[in-house]
Amino acid sequence: MQVPATGEQLIVTRRELRTWVDRLGVAQPTAQKIELASYEAMANVALHAYDGSGDGQLTLSATAHPDRLDISVSDSGQWREPSPRANPDGGMGITLIQRLAVRAHIKTDDDGTVVSMTWTTTP
Repeated sequence: MQVPATGEQLIVTRRELRTWVDRLGVAQPTAQKIELASYEAMANVALHAYDGSGDGQLTLSATAHPDRLDISVSDSGQWREPSPRANPDGGMGITLIQRLAVRAHIKTDDDGTVVSMTWTTTP
């Protein structure tokens, strides 16, 4: 799904993703990790790819497999290297995503950024 990269829309998209994950019967601890990491990836798009202007779009893709969920968040904005001096109270989003997902990968090029995340759904 493609949505505007605005705070209001991210809240709606987060709820829709969580509803879908819950319908799949994913265990609550994993569902919470999926929700938080996915929201963090979407928030990074709104805050960094488009400088919080709300002018950009993000694409959320989610695929259920028998043993895992793959979720990606992509944008067509510009990558900015994290700078602790620019935001001393922030900058933990990528680390959080990497800790919450079983596998997380960030690909960035001139066309934008794709954050791919995977969670195991079987014990």
